Amino acid sequence: RMFRATSNTLALACSGGLIITLLAMLTAYVSYRTNIKGRKIAKTISFFPVAYPTLFIGVAPIWIFSYVQIGVYGTLWALLIGVAIRYMPVGMRILSPAVTQVHAELEEASKVCGARGWETLFRVFMLLLKPTLLYTWIYVAILSIKQFSLVVLLYTARSEVLSVLVWEHIDGGMLTYAAATSTITIFIVGILYVIAKRMARVSDAATE
Repeated sequence: RMFRATSNTLALACSGGLIITLLAMLTAYVSYRTNIKGRKIAKTISFFPVAYPTLFIGVAPIWIFSYVQIGVYGTLWALLIGVAIRYMPVGMRILSPAVTQVHAELEEASKVCGARGWETLFRVFMLLLKPTLLYTWIYVAILSIKQFSLVVLLYTARSEVLSVLVWEHIDGGMLTYAAATSTITIFIVGILYVIAKRMARVSDAATE
């Protein structure tokens, strides 16, 4: 059970961080660097979860999945969708300033060389913003690991994660098991923190 919860937690953190980073990058690029109609609507929608409690964000997928039978509820995909909705504003807040700081001349030079919009996004923006993208990924992964109030509404025995397992142990009076599970969670978060600090040092050394 511990191994399954740890595997689910790592999968949720890595996948959730990656999806949110890519979606936030794409939304920020479309919102600030293109003239596509509706780009401001996309930016506004991405910040909607800030206005709603986490419990509401957890209940909404339950209601949707109960009417739309696509076999998602009770799986890790349900947790992933909930986490992606919850932390999309975080990704946008980190990546939006980074996208606007890339000088327009670089984008213009890319277009002069014949690059299309998506080529400019992948070959210019994503390469220049690689450190920021990695930071966003790690930060969202850490937030996903410690998330409880959302995943407790969407999990089942197959998609149990460490935060829920800690709560179940405490609720059952098994404080020793709860402490052991918490230690594993802290260890995983600590590794991600060390990676982020290491990346920051490398980035600072490259700019000097």
